[in-house]
Amino acid sequence: ERFRQEARRNMTGSAGQLRVPKRFFEQYPVPLPPLAEQKRIVAKLEESLSDLNSGIEVFKTVQKQLAVYRDAVLKWALEGKLTENWRSKHQTTKENKAGGAASNESLPAGWRWVNFIDVCVQLRNGISEKPDLDSGEKILKISSVRPLSINLEECRYINNVDGRYDEFLLKNNDLLFTRYNGSERYVGVCAIFKGTERFLYPDKLIRAQLKSIEVTDPDYVAYAVNTGESRKHLRQRIRTTAGQSGISGQDIKTMPVPICSLPEQKQICEEIRTRFAICAEIEKMVENGIRQSDALRQALLKQAFEGKLVPQDSNDEPVEQVLNRLPTQESKNPTKRQSKKEKGQSKKSHSQLVEV
Repeated sequence: ERFRQEARRNMTGSAGQLRVPKRFFEQYPVPLPPLAEQKRIVAKLEESLSDLNSGIEVFKTVQKQLAVYRDAVLKWALEGKLTENWRSKHQTTKENKAGGAASNESLPAGWRWVNFIDVCVQLRNGISEKPDLDSGEKILKISSVRPLSINLEECRYINNVDGRYDEFLLKNNDLLFTRYNGSERYVGVCAIFKGTERFLYPDKLIRAQLKSIEVTDPDYVAYAVNTGESRKHLRQRIRTTAGQSGISGQDIKTMPVPICSLPEQKQICEEIRTRFAICAEIEKMVENGIRQSDALRQALLKQAFEGKLVPQDSNDEPVEQVLNRLPTQESKNPTKRQSKKEKGQSKKSHSQLVEV
């Protein structure tokens, strides 16, 4: 790490063309232990780093498994599987009558499919003007919206001193869909805006405002539209033009959403949050483990080049003796190359000898 830092400090050239000069490598002091100790260091590093890499692979596997588990939780929740026991204890035949939609997927008793427009009062694209200020009203970037999360740090600034864009200010429990993105993976994903801080949203995001919370729970709808038939509906309607993939507001309006009674919606949200919270705790431990592994890797390398990783052996041949036996640059090239002037003088002398 120290070598890399020193190399960065000695870089020359302009941005985009930075390089480490040759003289840096020629003059940089390198700690050189006896050959036998070098071999012990390499063997110890290979053993230790192999174990370390195996541990990191386990951490990365856990991260992938957590992502798969989260997807499975959403799937089970929106199929009514997480609330089977809840329904058996809360017998209710009351059905949510919010519209209707066609889907081949079966649902538990009391559930039904609805079009998204049936639970939505407004669906609207954001501001088309390009935000290019260093300060002003905050406006979210397209990249701020990911499935079930909004990164409020991902924002720019736009002039709204006269309030011309106030109608695009986000409100608590608004849903945001990604209308366009360079990656199909993120097209149509949805997240819920929480809080009262002032934020505008751009044209490539679509805001959905839901009907009364007496009909639908906003968190439940956000979970629902990111998985299962709802997500499949949008994914099948993605269109790509000039490297940009997108969907339309009409695609969102006709998206099928599984709806159950409001009490069960709230219970489903609680079941999901509980499981996601456990995942988050495990993820923190995994990330901490990866950070500690990286720190341990640097510590091992530091110990190795400080002569602290393996024991020294007084029987090892000193490195000075080995270096003394190596041929010098001069001994490798005993005959000095003649200059053009010397070559010319040599030819002249030769000619004179011939004439004589």
